Amino acid sequence: MAAVTSNRFGWPDYLVVGGCLLGSAAIGFYYAYRGHKKTTVDNYLLGERNMNVIAVGISLIVTFFTAIMYTGVPAEGYLLGAGFAYYAAGIMVSCLVVAFVFVPVLYPLKLTTTYEYLHRRFDSKSLRVMAASCGILNSLLLSALTTFASAVAIASVSDIPVLASISVMTLLATIYTSLGGLKAVVWTDVFQYIIMLIGVLSVLIMGTAKVGGVHEVIRLCTLGGRMNHPTFNADPRLYYSFWSMLVGSSMTTLSSVGVQQMTVQRFNSVSNLSSARWSILVGSPGFLIFSWGSTLMGLIVYAYNRSIACDPLANGDIRNINQVIPHFVSTVLSEIPGMAGIFIAAICCSTLSTVSSALNSLSALIWEDILRFRFGHFPERRVTVMLKTIVCVFGGVMVLLSFLVSMLQSTLARIAMAVFGATGGPVFGVFVLGMAMPQANWIVSDNSRSSFKSQGRQLG
Repeated sequence: MAAVTSNRFGWPDYLVVGGCLLGSAAIGFYYAYRGHKKTTVDNYLLGERNMNVIAVGISLIVTFFTAIMYTGVPAEGYLLGAGFAYYAAGIMVSCLVVAFVFVPVLYPLKLTTTYEYLHRRFDSKSLRVMAASCGILNSLLLSALTTFASAVAIASVSDIPVLASISVMTLLATIYTSLGGLKAVVWTDVFQYIIMLIGVLSVLIMGTAKVGGVHEVIRLCTLGGRMNHPTFNADPRLYYSFWSMLVGSSMTTLSSVGVQQMTVQRFNSVSNLSSARWSILVGSPGFLIFSWGSTLMGLIVYAYNRSIACDPLANGDIRNINQVIPHFVSTVLSEIPGMAGIFIAAICCSTLSTVSSALNSLSALIWEDILRFRFGHFPERRVTVMLKTIVCVFGGVMVLLSFLVSMLQSTLARIAMAVFGATGGPVFGVFVLGMAMPQANWIVSDNSRSSFKSQGRQLG
C-alpha cells in the first residue's frame, strides 16, 4: 500500500482563503453602504423589486449548492458510484415546472414571503404560521448542515477547530446580511459563484490528471463496480434505485426551488413576470452542472485511491466518509501552491451564500408571517432595525445547531434529503393542493358540518 503524506495549509492557501473571505465581506459592505439611506422593508428584503435577473439566477444556484455538494454528494459518488448522478435527472424538468407553473401563480401576487400565498388562498392565518414555522426549521437545519460540512472539510486540512470555523463563517455572513439585506446577499453570491466554479473545475481537472486521464478513471471505477447503474426496482424502501432518486430529486427540487422562501423571495425581487421566469431558467443548468461535477469528484477520488491501493477510511486517515474529498485535496493536490486553498475557499463561499440567504429569508418569515400581525403599526425604520436584529439572533442559533449536527452519524447528503423531505414535503403538498384544486377550501358548508357531526355520533 502506497503511503500518502498529509500536507498542511501553506501561506498561499491561507492567502487564497483570506482573500476570498475579505472579498465576500467587501462586496457585502459595499452594498450595505450604498443602501444605508434606504431604510424601507421592501429595499431590505426585496431589493426594491428591481434586481438584476442574471445575478438573481446565479444567487439561486449558489444558495442551494451548499458545502454538502462538496462533501456529502462526492461521498455518495465514492460509495455508490456513477449511478448517483441520476439524482440530477429530475432537476432540469423540475426547474421548468417551477418557471412555467409556479412562478406565474406566485409572482403576480407581489408576495414578500411564500406563505402569504397560503393565507390568501385558504384565508387561514394559522395555516400560514404553521407553514412558516416549517420553513424556519428547514432553513435553520439546512444552514446548520452546510456550515458543519464546511467546518469538517477545513478541519481535515488544517489545524482550525470545527467550532472556530463554524463561528467565523456564520459571523461574517451575519454581519454583511444584517447590514446590506438582499442586495448585499445577491451580489456577494455572484462573486462566490465564480470561486465555487473554480473550486469544482480545479479538483476535476487536476484529479483526473493525477489518476492518468479520463480513460484510466473509467477503467478503475469499472473494476471497482462504481460505473454501475442503480436498480430499476420500484420498491420505495430502496435508497439506491433509479426511481427513488428520480422521484426524490424531482420532489426535492420542486419543493425547494418552487415554494421555498429563499427562492420565492429571489424571483419576487425582479421587475416583471418574464424576468422572474428567466431567473429560474438561468439558474437551472447550474444545478445540473454542479450536481454531476460533485458526483464525478467522488469517482475520481475513488479511482485514485484504487490506483495506489489505499483506502483512507480503512486506514484511519479520515474518521468520516464526508472527509474523503478534502483529504484528497490536502494530501494529493496540495503540492500545487494554493490548490488546497482554492478548494477550501470554494467550500467557504458555498457556506457563506447559504447562510446569508437563509438569514435574510428568516428575517422575512419572522416579521411578515409572525410579528407583523402584532407590530404592523411600527414605522419602516424601526421594522428594518427589527429585521437586522432577527438576523443577528438567528446567526447565533445557527452556530449552536451546527455544533449539534456534528454529533450525527450519517452522510450529510442523506441527512439533508431527510430534512427536506420531513419539513418541505408536507408544505409543498399544501401549495400543490391550493394551485391545482380550486374546490379545496377552508370553508365547511352547513350540510357538510351536519354530516361530520352525524358521522361522529355514529362512531361514538
